[in-house]
Formats: sequence, C-alpha cells, structure tokens
Amino acid sequence: MHLMKNLGRTLVLSSLAGAVIFQAPAMAEMTTESAALPAEFSMDDYLIADAGNYISYDDLSDISVTATDYVVGDEDIEQQVSSQLYQNATYEVVDSPATYGYAVSLDMTATLEDGTADTQEDLEIELGMGQYGDEFDSNLLDAAAGDTRQFTVTYGDEDGTDYDGHTVTFDVTVNEVAEFVIPELTDDYARENLDADSADAYRESIRESMESYYENANAQSAATAALDAALDYTMLGDYPQELYDTSLDQMKAEYAAMAEDWGLSEEDFYDQMDIDEDTMMDDALSSLERQLFISAVIEDNDVAVSQDDYTSFINDLSSVYGYEDGASLEAEAGRGNLVWTYLEYTAGNYILSVADVTRETETYDSYYELEDESEYIDFEDLELEEGSTENGFYFDFETEA
Repeated sequence: MHLMKNLGRTLVLSSLAGAVIFQAPAMAEMTTESAALPAEFSMDDYLIADAGNYISYDDLSDISVTATDYVVGDEDIEQQVSSQLYQNATYEVVDSPATYGYAVSLDMTATLEDGTADTQEDLEIELGMGQYGDEFDSNLLDAAAGDTRQFTVTYGDEDGTDYDGHTVTFDVTVNEVAEFVIPELTDDYARENLDADSADAYRESIRESMESYYENANAQSAATAALDAALDYTMLGDYPQELYDTSLDQMKAEYAAMAEDWGLSEEDFYDQMDIDEDTMMDDALSSLERQLFISAVIEDNDVAVSQDDYTSFINDLSSVYGYEDGASLEAEAGRGNLVWTYLEYTAGNYILSVADVTRETETYDSYYELEDESEYIDFEDLELEEGSTENGFYFDFETEA
C-alpha cells in the first residue's frame, strides 16, 4: 500500500498521475473540527532502524525519473464552471410535453396479474433514468400535465425494478412536467449565487484554487515518481520476521477499518475488493519494502526530518484540501498515515535532488484527451432516444425547492 496514495480510510490525496477530481471552490465541505496536536514525538518512532541492513539499492544519482507537472488550462476552468453550474441546475415546471431528461410528477396505480393494485401519489419520475424500466419511460414520452395514460409492461426476472417477473398494468395521471435547466454564468449570477464580483472573477478564483492544488499535487506526484523509479532497483534481503508481522497487522487493521467505514463485514469487504490471503501478504511485503527503502534513504544520506517539518507539511496539505488546520487533517487521516506520507515525500524529494530528472508539462485535460476524436460526445448536440440510459447519459439530480 503506497502511503502517498492512501492516507487513510477517509482521506485519499491522489497524485496527478492518477484520477484527480478537483472540486472548487466548495472544498470546505471536507473541513472537520480543529483538534489539538498530540504530544511531541520523534521520527525515530516511525523510521525503521538500521534499514540498510535489510535492503540494498543502486546509486541514486544513476536513477532516471520522469515527472509530469500539470498546469491549469482554459479547458480545465470551463470544465469546473460547467460542473458547478450543473450542480446548481434546477427543474422548472413547463407547459411543453415530456421527453427524456425531463421530470414528471404523477399519480400511478400499478395492477399485477392477480389483481393486486398499488397506488402512489405525486410520484416523481425522471424520464431516461429507468426507475421502472425503459418501456415505462417510453410510454410517458410527449405526456403533458393533465394527461392520463394506461399501458402494460412485462418485466423480466432481472430488470432491476420493484416489478421484476410480473406483467403490470399502469394507470397514470400526469400532474406536472419539469425541464432540467442549467443556469448560465453571467455577472449577475456570479454575484447572486457564487460569491464573486463577476463571471470573470469567478473563473479567476477557480484558476487560483486549481493552481494551488496542482502545485501541491505535482510536488507529491514527482516525489512518488522518484521513489517508484528508485524502488525498481532495490533488493530486499533478510529482515526480522517481526517487521513483516507488524506490516501485515497494519494492513489487516487498515482493511478492517475500511470495511467498518463502508458498513461491510471484513469477509464481504475482501470479496468486493478481491483480496485474498496471498494478496494481503503481498501487499504487506510491498509496504514493508517501501518503508525499509524510505528509512534507508533518510538514514544513509542524513536527510533531515523532524516533527516541526512534519507539522508544516500537514498544515500545507490542510490548506489545499479544505481542512481548518493540520490538526484537523491529522484527526481525520491518522498520524501514522500522515507521518509516512511526509517521510515518503521527503525521501522522494531527496532522490529528485540527485537523480537524472526529466520534467514534462501538460494541461490536465490533455491527460484524458481521446486518441480518436470520433469517440467524443458533444452533449449539447446530442439527440437522445429511447433506451439512452443504457449509455449512461442521465444522472440523478436533486431538485431545488
């Protein structure tokens, strides 16, 4: 388990080399209450003493590292704007007939083959979501407020509805039809809804937040890239069994905590994550090798580490990731996870200082650029037809009052 990539059960600080979902400016949602930092401690409490006796590695100056620095592009800004406006979209009642993507409020009576009937009033259906199946949705196309419709749907055994395995006759009265409306970013909208003086000021606030986030994430990504490159030239020797046992116990405890957080039994968690005993043992050994290597690099090269530097490190992280301070971040992610994140970052930066480093610059949107532009879907020009939910074009939105 690479601790730079997994800081604990709740907080995951992903490097830009992986999938980053940037949320701005609402990152304060992650903020927890401030908590006092525990008593002083020593990095020796975490570093593995005499690690060089158990692992060997090549001359770090011979290591080649390629690190990618992602910068903020205009498309990144517009994607964030679109995402925020999408979240602020509302359903507005219209006089026009319903089509895919619209919401319909209706009264419905569902009658099964044996005559059993169930009536629901003011039921809200989003056409295209397939809540009662695609055929049900298609029977409501072009329906307007006040319309009544009767139709029969035969469900398969695994259609994922409440009526699977039944033939159901529906009697429906449409009360209202509403269209999903995405607001336009104007100066007035920015002032009234986004706490910005203008649309341009809002875009600039996103840019500043993203640049701060990217600066931090690029640094973490480069340090991890350096460490990973050097680990390819390490050799694990004989090590005390107790070190491995401790690593395995830590791995099991982490998995158990994750299972609890997800509301799963450990057995169900292992099944869903496809983790067996061999996988866990391999993960524990990989984690031990990584910690041994980090400890050896720091010890062999007199790399300075201290609680003061660690505190500055987590305070910087907390400001980027929306926590009140480093203590709040530590309370959420756990000191052990964060200390090893700090140690990995510090060791990685040392390797960067002596290795042969090639730095590449990209805008983040280019990371996901399609090789075949014919695969690109322009949602503004898209004409949706029956069954569009199978392609994932619709999502569940909350309707603002």
